[in-house]
Amino acid sequence: MNKTITIFLTACIVCFLMVKTVNIQAQIWPPADMNGNGSIDSPWEIVTADHLAALATYVNAGNGDSTANKYYILMNDIDLADWAATPGDTYGCIPIGDNSTSDKTTRFQGNFDGNGKVIHNLTANRTYYVGLFGCIDNATIQNLGIENCNITGNQRIGGLVGQIIYNSTVNNCYATGNINGNFCAGGLVGYSYRSTITNSYAGSNVNTSTSSVGGLVGTNEEYSSIINCYATGNVTSRYYASGLVGFNYVATISNCYTTSDLMAEDYVGGLAAMNTNSVIQNSVAANKTIINLTSNSNRIVGLDFNPYNMFDDNIYRNNYAYNGMILIEDGDTTILTNDDYDLNGTGMCLDTLKTLEFYNTGNYWYLNEPWDINPVTGEIWQICNQITFPFLRWQENFVCPFIITATAGNNGSISPSGIVIVDAGEDQLFTFTPATGFHIDSIFIDGIYNAAAVAANSYTFVNVTENHTIHVTFAINTYTITATVSANGTIFPSGEVILNHGESITFTFAANDGSEIGRLLIDGYPVFDSIEKGRYSFYNITANHTIYVDFRVGIAENEMENAITLYPNPATHQVELRIENNKLKVSNIEIYDVYGKLLQMIPVTSPTILIDVNMYNSGVYLIRLYTENGELTKKLIKS
Repeated sequence: MNKTITIFLTACIVCFLMVKTVNIQAQIWPPADMNGNGSIDSPWEIVTADHLAALATYVNAGNGDSTANKYYILMNDIDLADWAATPGDTYGCIPIGDNSTSDKTTRFQGNFDGNGKVIHNLTANRTYYVGLFGCIDNATIQNLGIENCNITGNQRIGGLVGQIIYNSTVNNCYATGNINGNFCAGGLVGYSYRSTITNSYAGSNVNTSTSSVGGLVGTNEEYSSIINCYATGNVTSRYYASGLVGFNYVATISNCYTTSDLMAEDYVGGLAAMNTNSVIQNSVAANKTIINLTSNSNRIVGLDFNPYNMFDDNIYRNNYAYNGMILIEDGDTTILTNDDYDLNGTGMCLDTLKTLEFYNTGNYWYLNEPWDINPVTGEIWQICNQITFPFLRWQENFVCPFIITATAGNNGSISPSGIVIVDAGEDQLFTFTPATGFHIDSIFIDGIYNAAAVAANSYTFVNVTENHTIHVTFAINTYTITATVSANGTIFPSGEVILNHGESITFTFAANDGSEIGRLLIDGYPVFDSIEKGRYSFYNITANHTIYVDFRVGIAENEMENAITLYPNPATHQVELRIENNKLKVSNIEIYDVYGKLLQMIPVTSPTILIDVNMYNSGVYLIRLYTENGELTKKLIKS
């Protein structure tokens, strides 16, 4: 091989990214710096992005058969963010096994162990068979994660692999990111044919412009199986969109679930968009929203397809669906409540679908066999009881948050309330709001009364590391009306009277024989209109009050008149006002003109008061006296 060809081949080994070159020859394997011999005991060790690129170039050059029965292991996480990409019709990652010859020679046929490691920031924009792996044939991929991928292609597109065929297996794998294509796209795998996907999940958002799109797999076909898997990313397509599998054809889905929100023009189902001659069992559609621009939407399967009865009937066993699933179909919003067992499954509330008891109870499931989720003996699933949907036991980084159960008694609220999920080490504040007329009576933290929280009107759990409870009770506000009287009379009720917020009460009062009511004071202020009635009412009480009644010894009206003298009257310069009866207690004197204008106020300091009238014009004036026995008015003439 001459120098020119060698330089050309070296420059063309782009592998994942079109502007990245690798200093190896396309058909030489393994690279000089790679450890291992490809056996099960000493697999080839993938350490760098260059190693991944070399494997892709090697397989795509027609050496797929040489990968059969060979073993590869990923030794560490690899971040592809620094690999530049040139926008165009095709760019980014060259998949491992591009199937360019449409036969085994350009398909990966080995055993790839991700070793629990992660490929970050994978970007690929190709036509067919797009993913980290393009097409695998009688191969195994296991224990591998793809995070934050951005995959674009025409068809057979997946976050992990575009197509798996002929006894291939994907196990303990996951992918997250964004998948965009035309047809047959899935969050993890685009197309599965006579293969098996187990114990895996996808959190990718998946979008196609035509059909056959699923949150996990685009098409599951010809004796393929999907077992113990789930998908959570949102899915959109023109036709045939599903939270788990787009087309399920002569295939099996078992012990799976999805929470994906879905949108398409037609044929939308929670677990499968179209199901033909297939089995769906022991699975859960927990999708919250399905948007279908025309029709053909169901909770489990959008279209149960068996044209001309040419296939065996589909089999549906023990499938469940969120009973509050919202369908927006042709602009109308409804809740899918039809429990028809087959296409819609049995409705369950969301809280039930997040409990260990549901998945661990045999009689919910086919052949009375619960999910493998038992906390002691289970090997596949686990769950944060009452908090999450199930997740796979190998997801070691999945840390269950904690629950704070927040409740309130009547006549008030706690915020937030109910089942409050708090991540480990986080703080959580709770506040309490009594209803009008009520107050916080008690707060119990994990069953123990907490006086400080009552005083503060709030409580914060700091650095949460376990489950907690918080409960608040409220009591009605009470108020005191203090009822007192002077001598010579009574009031009922008397003393300190305790009343609840909003209540009303009437007090009655009466003078003894020979006495009469002198003053009624409410909260220290005189009230006149209730004196003659002998009663006073408080309505809709919202504060403390006082009521005081002052009684006096009775004086006849003519005695009051004769007890006050004015001399001289008419007067020119000065008039003397004299109080002749010592029983009459005068508190204040006011002088008015005949038009009612107040001219002068005179305090009463002795029984005899001299009033200077030099300032007044000639005419008639009124002198008003305020006494314990009432008001008295005298006429004064200024000459």
